[in-house]
Parts: sequence; C-alpha cells; structure tokens
Amino acid sequence: MSFGNLWTNVTEDQVKRVQQEFFMDIMLMLITCGILLVMIHYDPKGCGIPVREWLIGFFILYFSRSTF
Repeated sequence: MSFGNLWTNVTEDQVKRVQQEFFMDIMLMLITCGILLVMIHYDPKGCGIPVREWLIGFFILYFSRSTF
C-alpha cells in the first residue's frame, strides 16, 4: 500500500471522529487552563513553586496534540 492510497481510504466516519477528538481536546485545554488561571488570579502568591504555570504548559502541550 502506498502513501497515496492511505488518503483515498479515509471514510467520513474517520474524519468525523478526528474532528470530534480535536474539538474535545481544545475544549478540555481551554477549561483546564481557565481553571488554573482563575486559581492564579485568586491566589497569586501560591506556594512559591510555579506548579500552576507548569501545569498550564503541560496541558497546552498535551491537549494540543491534535493540532500537531
């Protein structure tokens, strides 16, 4: 099977599944980062270790895997 044949065998169900996964990942990323940003806003001092910022970076990378 050649690389060109891979794209001709894609079904509508597969395309819909990928789109749904993409939008779900983006929504989860926005919700998670939003919650962490609200926590930063209401408790800006925190514990001195930028764990929340690390979590934001992690979740952005993890949930944006669909865009890559």
